[in-house]
Amino acid sequence: MSEADPLLSQKNVYDRFTASQKRLILIMAVSSGIIGRSIGVYFSKTVSLLFVSRALQALGASSLLSLGAAMLSDVYRVEERGTAIGIYFGSLQYLEDSSQLSHRGV
Repeated sequence: MSEADPLLSQKNVYDRFTASQKRLILIMAVSSGIIGRSIGVYFSKTVSLLFVSRALQALGASSLLSLGAAMLSDVYRVEERGTAIGIYFGSLQYLEDSSQLSHRGV
C-alpha cells in the first residue's frame, strides 16, 4: 500500500456528506471554537494572553458571520438575495448597537 491511500480514504469520507451536512459540521466546529476561546479569555491571567485570546475569538466570529451570509446566498434566489443579506447584516448591526447602548446605561 502506498502512503496516499489514507488520504484518499479521508477524501471519500468527506464526500459522503451533503453540502448542508458539511455546513452543519463547520458551524459546530466554529461555534465550539468560539466557546473555547471565550473560556480562554475568562481564565487568562495576563494581558498578553487576553489579547491573543480575543484576537482568536474575533477570527472565529468573523468566519461564522461570513458563513451565515453564504448560507443565505444558497437559500435565496438572485432576486431575493440582496434583501435577505441586508436584513441579516442589518439585524446584526442592530444587536451590536443595542448591546453598546446597554453598557452605557442608555
